[in-house]
Amino acid sequence: MRKLIIALIAVLLGSVMAATPVNAAPSTGDAKKACADIIDGRAVYQSVTEGTGEIGAEVLAQMDLGAWACTKVRYTMTVLESETDSTVLATAEGVPNRPTDDPNVVPRVEFVTKAPNTGPESDVCLVITTTKMNGKVLDRAPDANCNLLRIDDDTPGFSRWR
Repeated sequence: MRKLIIALIAVLLGSVMAATPVNAAPSTGDAKKACADIIDGRAVYQSVTEGTGEIGAEVLAQMDLGAWACTKVRYTMTVLESETDSTVLATAEGVPNRPTDDPNVVPRVEFVTKAPNTGPESDVCLVITTTKMNGKVLDRAPDANCNLLRIDDDTPGFSRWR
């Protein structure tokens, strides 16, 4: 099941088209932590039909890193109520892709979580962080505030940051 979800995320997010970028925070400057440096990212907030027939929603996101994921760095997506309300609706731990020698494969972490769907005007705000195990933030995207996602946005592509 987990492989299926990851495959679906890869297919959905792999078709990314250009969208408005939002800047990620500058890295800490610690070359040893390139695995915590957020280079680029994409996200979408979409309606989904649950097994019970209810309509829910999910947030899918990817972030590209400066190096392959480290075991001592946590990758976390936090979904907030809105740009002005920092109530946490959901969090998800990232799933990094596996290191490879293929130069076309980017070091990447993927996220998926359920989110509330309050109707066609629903929106959420997204923050992605890389942290040490003790909770110290190494990088954050976006570097201030959060990335607003509108449900089933008809804008071509996904909301992006870098």
